[in-house]
Amino acid sequence: MEREGWANPAIAKGYADGFDRATLVVAQRLSDAVSAGSNSTVLDLCTGHGVVAAELSARGASVTGLDFSAAMISLAQSAVPDASFVQGDAMSMDFADNSFDAVTIGFGVPHFPDPERGLAEAARVLRPGGRIAFSVWRGKGPDGAFGWLFDAVGRLGDPSVTLPFGPDAHMLVDRSAAEPMVTKAGFAEVQLIDVPSELYLQQPEDLFDAFDQVPFAQHHFWERSQSQNEMQFALIWRHVLAHKVLNAMAIFWSRLRPSSFRPFAADFCKLLVIMRVLRLAILSRFLDLGAA
Repeated sequence: MEREGWANPAIAKGYADGFDRATLVVAQRLSDAVSAGSNSTVLDLCTGHGVVAAELSARGASVTGLDFSAAMISLAQSAVPDASFVQGDAMSMDFADNSFDAVTIGFGVPHFPDPERGLAEAARVLRPGGRIAFSVWRGKGPDGAFGWLFDAVGRLGDPSVTLPFGPDAHMLVDRSAAEPMVTKAGFAEVQLIDVPSELYLQQPEDLFDAFDQVPFAQHHFWERSQSQNEMQFALIWRHVLAHKVLNAMAIFWSRLRPSSFRPFAADFCKLLVIMRVLRLAILSRFLDLGAA
């Protein structure tokens, strides 16, 4: 499913357009962690459309990016012409032992069919004393876009539709699982840090569109809608995510400092409540008409 989805140029471009801003800060932190600079050679695994590779290259590092998706490689080469990109398998790379000073993996490890093997392969191509830095999404926590997404799936989705078997994409969020795996692969002095990530939206409903662009969303959600009207399902899911965005905005405004902003924040929260009520009323009426 992964290979088929990411091989689609439209899906690759959709991910690049939808999640690009959410990964920029993380790319900077990964580059910091491996001390990327003008005298370093860095392998960027699961390079995708080149967000981390671009940051590494901007710091003067000699960058090689690897990805299994030809569509992603094409986007990355256009975005980072100074880097070298190759199509390959992170589980079995053609690079010789001790080839790189550092390895970065931006949100790629959760896509590994075998995380232990992938990390061991990364260790193999590193020179002695080399560094690795990889990022994973925080996952199913209650706060933020992914928490909202999984909450919506849990309430709206059909539990009988499942993904193909694969490793738990969120297991490395837990230090007790991540540290032994990384240490077993040959690394020491393991550090885990939380990095805030921001996804910029023009309007609340755009969060739905961002998730709808990626393969797991198409498989995991649209297949769930086969037993109901697809347009109605999309509208409900879009509304649920928009509602969460509006709630977060209301909380943000209510906590503004200095206190002189309080009256405006209270009025803004009331406005959001009215907007949500109107949105629910309009949506309910539309769905009634659609069902009829």
